[in-house]
Amino acid sequence: MAENKRPKIVPQLRRVQAGIPGLDRLVEGGLVENSLVVLRGDTGTGKTIFALQFIYEGITKYNAPGLYLSFNEDKEATYAHGMEFGWDFRKLEEDGKFAFIHYEPHEVVRVMEEGGGTIRDQLEAIRARRLVVDPITPFTMVFNDPYKENEAIMELFSMFRNWNCTALIISDARASLTGGEKTERAVVLADAVINMYYTREGPSRARMLEVLKMKDTAHTERLIPFVFTSGGLEVHDGKQRK
Repeated sequence: MAENKRPKIVPQLRRVQAGIPGLDRLVEGGLVENSLVVLRGDTGTGKTIFALQFIYEGITKYNAPGLYLSFNEDKEATYAHGMEFGWDFRKLEEDGKFAFIHYEPHEVVRVMEEGGGTIRDQLEAIRARRLVVDPITPFTMVFNDPYKENEAIMELFSMFRNWNCTALIISDARASLTGGEKTERAVVLADAVINMYYTREGPSRARMLEVLKMKDTAHTERLIPFVFTSGGLEVHDGKQRK
């Protein structure tokens, strides 16, 4: 007698909407919840605006508190940058939905030794669901030994995963349209990688992004143009908005 075979049940992944108009439909409805996403691109591509929008929209539209860990700009400069798009992070901080931490890269080594220290405490205090690291590149430059750098990145990413947040990790490494660039450890370890470009087309320039990889996601493999509007970044995926 033939054995009855039951169809294999694949658990449905939980996804979070990035808050970037046009992007979610390109990645099966959103980023995988609690994944580590590396956002990579050269200076001027719009990585910080993407990250601020990811945090702000998460709080204001999806009730997902967020923490911004900066190795670059201080709080006042970041808040001023956000206000250019009408994003009032100071108000969100006063409401207990947002936290900003500025560290020098070498200070994070001590924080890691403490199991997260202030970062972990702030995440727990606001019950953060989103985390931004902007950028991770200075942290990697603390280590003169490539082996120690790789070990530190692995440890840092492991710490992020324990915090149950969807993490957006900015890298200043230039992504090449033709490939051949050195693959960073962060790119290898990440669940997803989004590249941002600011390319020259004749006498002008154009901004584009691509989803290089995204685990457990049937994502677009095309280069997608995007623009900046008064409300932030918007992806032009060629489909009409409702």
